[in-house]
Amino acid sequence: MSRHIYVSGPISSDPEDHAKTAMREASRLMDAGMHPFVPHLAVHWEKHHPRAYESWMAWDMAWLRRCDAILRLPGHSLGADREVALARILGLPVFHSVEAVLTWGRG
Repeated sequence: MSRHIYVSGPISSDPEDHAKTAMREASRLMDAGMHPFVPHLAVHWEKHHPRAYESWMAWDMAWLRRCDAILRLPGHSLGADREVALARILGLPVFHSVEAVLTWGRG
């Protein structure tokens, strides 16, 4: 069974660095046969076609609803905290490390 994993974490405080971190962790998930969704990639979209913050959050939440679990990367982020809150409401597993996601995915 393939697993769709939402990668959640800080973006706004340092968009480029946080996007690199998210892509690195998502690559580990992809290497394990999972299908990560990385909202941090919108950093590049935002550069060329800016949108209001809440527009991005609505987009994020729509994708989160299609995922099987969420990986919460470390760091302060009110948006990521909102994503985790929605994941809990939806009954999705919330993980704080790639290793935990991989263990769950093998089960």
